[in-house]
Amino acid sequence: MTHFIRYIWAVSLGLTVAAITLYYFNKWVMSLTDYNLKGRIFRAEFIVFIQGVLGFLSYFVWRNIAHIFSVKKRTEKRFRSDTGARFWKFIVAIYFCLAHGSYVSNVYLVQTYPHLFSVISYFMLGFHVQVVTGLVLVTILNFFVKLVSDHTLRHRAAVFMALFYAISMSMYGFYNTRKLPTITHTEIPVKDLPGNLEGLSITLLSDIHLGPVNGRKEMVQIVKMVNDIESDMVVIVGDLIDGNLNDLRKAAAPIKNIESKHGTFFVTGNHEYYTMDVDTWFEYLKTIGVTVLHNTNVHLPKNTPASQQICLVGTDDIEASRIQYMDHGFQLDKAIKRCNQDQPVLLLAHQPKAAKMAFESKHRIDLVLSGHTHGGQMFPLIVGAYLSNPYYLGLYRHGRNSHIYVSQGTNFWGIPMRTFTSREIAVITLTKKA
Repeated sequence: MTHFIRYIWAVSLGLTVAAITLYYFNKWVMSLTDYNLKGRIFRAEFIVFIQGVLGFLSYFVWRNIAHIFSVKKRTEKRFRSDTGARFWKFIVAIYFCLAHGSYVSNVYLVQTYPHLFSVISYFMLGFHVQVVTGLVLVTILNFFVKLVSDHTLRHRAAVFMALFYAISMSMYGFYNTRKLPTITHTEIPVKDLPGNLEGLSITLLSDIHLGPVNGRKEMVQIVKMVNDIESDMVVIVGDLIDGNLNDLRKAAAPIKNIESKHGTFFVTGNHEYYTMDVDTWFEYLKTIGVTVLHNTNVHLPKNTPASQQICLVGTDDIEASRIQYMDHGFQLDKAIKRCNQDQPVLLLAHQPKAAKMAFESKHRIDLVLSGHTHGGQMFPLIVGAYLSNPYYLGLYRHGRNSHIYVSQGTNFWGIPMRTFTSREIAVITLTKKA
């Protein structure tokens, strides 16, 4: 007992020291004004974190599936069986290496068209998540079986069930990402909407994630679909890119072909800030005809009386404030400054958490258009997305006159899988409130 208490004390002390060290290290990182260095440190921290999580999951998976073909008793077929067991462990090890190596794509393989290694490695990362999920589910199943019976599933049978689940869900999820985005149509009543703007249509794009697994081909498809809709305006509410302009210029170029009556508008998401290349992207987007709303607003339609306009407001993502990126940040007071309180106010803000902050402010906010959640993208991540966001997906009403619409995302991030969610291009139609 004394040794156990000493062990617990030592572990607690070690964790406390590590937490304090990490706190002050991150405080120093946040204070850096060399944003390239800050970005490299952030990426290194994320790699360490994700490898730690994956290491734990891999240990869990290895303990459960690596030895299912091993032979414990001596038989005349021992050599043949051992060879099969070794080959199985080799396959598992290769799958682990690909899953653990997926984030390498974000550092070295961001280009115009996705690299095959990027797609395969991120697919294996998704498969890894599904294997863990499958093993957890069969463990839960075994628990309930044991409650009503003296028998439980044999270990090998349980593992095969988990692997069947993982393969099925992975292939189904991958198939869903190969399909074109679903076009959804939603009417939203807006108080004091001018008569000339009755039926104003807005195409909402979010989370396109140009980077290691989404490239120029996907962007061309999206632009074609957007132009076929023929909406009055197009808004891109963040997470457009996962890389620097030098790597993704050609992938993003088709955006210049988007056509709409009032133009295309863009606000940042959290992933733009992870690139530490935001201002360069701002300048590029402006050259291809995109209006960047960097904590500012525009009155639409242009060249019309104020009584016939709406105020379209765009804010930087809240992540910019957390990582202290230059003068960026969620600055609603600044963004909404020139809006007339008699006009309907439409806010573009990447994260639903920012929408909640806006609704709780003193400002008039009639409609918020957001993304970020991906609808969770795939099971079981949808559970975390639902619990961690004040608004999850689709249309919500806030108070008497305000609404928020959260897109599921036009593409996906990293893992090329979508289960129980779909890629979405949302068409929002504004109507006068009855």
